Amino acid sequence: MADVQADLADFQALSRKNSGNRYLLLAVDVLSRRMFSAPVKSKKPADMKRAFEELFGQMPKLPETLYTDRGLEFVAKPLKEFYAEKGIKKFETSLKKKAAVAERAIRTLKTRLYKYFSAKNTSTWVDVLAEFLAAINNSVCRATGLKPNDIDEQNAREVWKKVYGEAIEPSSKGPKIKLGENVRIPEPKHIFEKGYMPNYSDHVYTVDERRSSKPEHYFLKDYYGTKLKRKFYLPELTKVKVDKNTLYRVEKKYKERMRDGQKEMLVKFIGFLEKYWVTSDDFVEQ
Repeated sequence: MADVQADLADFQALSRKNSGNRYLLLAVDVLSRRMFSAPVKSKKPADMKRAFEELFGQMPKLPETLYTDRGLEFVAKPLKEFYAEKGIKKFETSLKKKAAVAERAIRTLKTRLYKYFSAKNTSTWVDVLAEFLAAINNSVCRATGLKPNDIDEQNAREVWKKVYGEAIEPSSKGPKIKLGENVRIPEPKHIFEKGYMPNYSDHVYTVDERRSSKPEHYFLKDYYGTKLKRKFYLPELTKVKVDKNTLYRVEKKYKERMRDGQKEMLVKFIGFLEKYWVTSDDFVEQ
């Protein structure tokens, strides 16, 4: 259990039929896609801690890292202290980005539960939750080609290679990406965007730290020197060469001026805080 994502599923409308449980805390092991869950009565720290205790008790071992959104139910001080006591590294996604694997798992579980509600003319889920999770965890996952319950420490490396490719294998010629090199990272597509290729960040990041443990991973910093909290694996990074010919997309044009006979425009580039004056020769219309 290396990386785990967690999120809350909302069942407030059905709480009376489910012993007062208004939410379902769902966690997913990112590699195996194995799901774990616990009912939750409220978003109060005491109830969330109790649910996490139950959820962690279902896992073969505690996760190394836990990813959630920035909801107060996940980042309140008592919860932060709880994660620290467990030795779990806790990270939050940005406001615009959800814990995608956990969110997708919730959709899968809810779809199955509501089909069950319709077929059985019921709205009770707490009594059948374990049964549904067992069925999902014992079904072959398209991403890995295996049942989540069949993935463990013995075959995790092979599963990783199958899902993310051979590129993460250490090379005898040295690391594929070195400290100080520039990279772009994938940006999740908008929910209505089509296509299977990832969007890559406009912002160019610098490799700040490299860890050679298997699988090899990296930590990055942005243009302003701020370090990103999460780790990145090699398949997520695209190395870029930054020079005078590097193109940056413009977010907004503010005004124009003439300087020394040359037309200039004040612009803000996507991913940057400051505005910059650029000459018309440097501005490429696409």
